[in-house]
Amino acid sequence: MPGQNNDSDHQLISRFFEKELSAEEERTVDKRIQAEPAFAEKVAHFMALHRGARELQKEELEKLYPSGPPAGRRLPWWLWTGLALTLALALYLFFGKGQMPVPPPSGQPIALQTGLAAHEEARRQDPEYFATTMGGDWKADYRAGRYAKARQKLNAELDASDNLANKSRFCYYAGLLNLYPEDEPADLDRAITCLEIAQKEKEDAPLYLLIAYVQAGQLEKARALAAELSAEQMEGLPPKVRQAL
Repeated sequence: MPGQNNDSDHQLISRFFEKELSAEEERTVDKRIQAEPAFAEKVAHFMALHRGARELQKEELEKLYPSGPPAGRRLPWWLWTGLALTLALALYLFFGKGQMPVPPPSGQPIALQTGLAAHEEARRQDPEYFATTMGGDWKADYRAGRYAKARQKLNAELDASDNLANKSRFCYYAGLLNLYPEDEPADLDRAITCLEIAQKEKEDAPLYLLIAYVQAGQLEKARALAAELSAEQMEGLPPKVRQAL
């Protein structure tokens, strides 16, 4: 069926980054990355958006914990935590111990779920706070995997800015979304512009900027940037990008 292989690859790559594969499956992925350029590109694409989503979640939690929004704007984070724990206890009592999933070793997933729930509540109750402090409606689309919508909204927001450097904290995500758009050619000019601004703020930004340079045929800039990267960073590049250098 059309798209079946793509769906299968997407699930495999997703499980790879979530560290859910067996040792044998991981070896299979490594071999395919080396032998299949198209698959390697899929991995690079997913890796960029996966890392970007994690960075976004991290930023949201840093904003939500511990200070949170102004008093009275939305329910405080500690109340969301209490609600989450109460819900977990209710599920435990209703379904029984034998059917409850094993809790993770750290409290991060609970904190993340609680923080993101508070984020959604902030968006619902106070759109102005969400837009100014949390960064805008595009974040909700990005975090939910609606990358095409997120790209459109973020591009429009950056286009409306008098000085793109003032929006530098958003440029990393705009760079990723325009370098790896869904079902259409990359907007390399926009991706390069955004990633050049973001490279001093995000550790991974130079890596994706180098990829954009190579795809745009700007090999002199790509080689100059490659000279500044560590061997470990260079290993994270797709094989055909390394070959171009």
